[in-house]
Amino acid sequence: MATTTVRAALRACGDDYPGQVRPYIYTTNQLERINKEIKQRTKTTRAFSSEESLISALYLVLKFENEKLAQRRLRGFNNLVSSEEG
Repeated sequence: MATTTVRAALRACGDDYPGQVRPYIYTTNQLERINKEIKQRTKTTRAFSSEESLISALYLVLKFENEKLAQRRLRGFNNLVSSEEG
């Protein structure tokens, strides 16, 4: 359902993305992965001592996931960059 909403929103914007990029834009896999990580990390800690400790834990999870995603190579993006330069 969320994927359908994302697709509808992107189409409504009139953005036409190249074919090799579309699978990464139209998927919710990354969001689902982040939600799963947050759930796993917060589940192990049954009670947080304060709201600040919860926010700190969430920040660290999101920071770690962001670093993992930054190192990831996505298929099709290199071709896209080289075709725009040429």
